[in-house]
Amino acid sequence: MRPPNTPSATPAPSSQAAPQIASRSKIVMMAIIAGAVVTNIYCTQPILPLIAAGLHVDLGTVDLVAAAALLGFSAGLALLLPLGDRYDRRKLVLAQIALAFVFAVAAAFAPGIWALIAASFGLGAVCCVPQQLVPFAAVMSLPRSADAPPTSSGRAA
Repeated sequence: MRPPNTPSATPAPSSQAAPQIASRSKIVMMAIIAGAVVTNIYCTQPILPLIAAGLHVDLGTVDLVAAAALLGFSAGLALLLPLGDRYDRRKLVLAQIALAFVFAVAAAFAPGIWALIAASFGLGAVCCVPQQLVPFAAVMSLPRSADAPPTSSGRAA
C-alpha cells in the first residue's frame, strides 16, 4: 500500500477520464452566465409598479410575478439540480440557459398578468444554473497536493 499523496508508477485506468483544467476564460464565462441567469429571478422586483401600470392590475396581484419566480426557483432547485448527478451537466446547463431565454421572451411578450406569472415561474425554475456550475467547476479544478509548493498561478505544480 502506498502512502497518500504519493504519485503512482502505474498509469491511471482508462475508465477514469482526466479532469479538465478550468482556464481563466471558462471561469469568467461561468461567472457571467451565473450572474445573468440569477438576475432573471430578481429583475422584476424593482419594476413591479411599472408592470402593474402597464398591465392595468393592482400591486397585490403583480406581487405574484416575483413570488412565482422565487417559487419556480425553489422548484428548480428541488427538481432540476439533482439531475446534474445523473445526466451530463454541460448539456443540462445549456438546456437550462436555452429555456431561460424562451421563458424570458415569453415574459417580455406576455399579454396579461397570468401569462407573465406563468413565464416567471418557468424562468425561475430553470435559473438554478449557478448551482449546477459550482460542482461543474469543482470537477474542472485540479486536486492540490499537500507537499507540492504552489506555482505563480496559485495551483500546485
